[in-house]
Amino acid sequence: MGETYSRISQASIAIIKVSIDGEDKYLLQWNKKWNNYNFISGKVEEDLDGGSFERCVIREIEEELPPLRYVADFTVSEILPGFMEMISFSKRTLQTTLYRFKLYQLFFTKPLQEYETLWTKDRENRWFSKEELLRGDMVASFPIPDVISQIPQGLDSLPLSTP
Repeated sequence: MGETYSRISQASIAIIKVSIDGEDKYLLQWNKKWNNYNFISGKVEEDLDGGSFERCVIREIEEELPPLRYVADFTVSEILPGFMEMISFSKRTLQTTLYRFKLYQLFFTKPLQEYETLWTKDRENRWFSKEELLRGDMVASFPIPDVISQIPQGLDSLPLSTP
């Protein structure tokens, strides 16, 4: 018998993968509201995205990583057909929720060095290894959400996000 849920939340997640000193790293951003690191992601909004998961991930990347602009600075590609789903209790709505995600990979259109200001020490963006993502307990004890620790299973096969 399957789990029941009261609501559905749909979101897009951006995976940004680069090689730093020969090690694959993934960009996560500090979320002050939830007190954790997360991939760049956002809820699909009918009025802003027309229900499109791809438009949602593009909008979120542009909002969270200014001054990046779609096509000029990056493109996106759906990683897997279909959805990743997880049922969990929402602390925000106090309801059991079916979370439905689509994963997209960001591809930079220029060399990575041109974007270094996006992850300097004063920014809330940080690079993490796959091992750190799988552990679910980040450096300096910063947590990541349950869904993030489920994503890395297929990340090894992804190409780098750099040209």
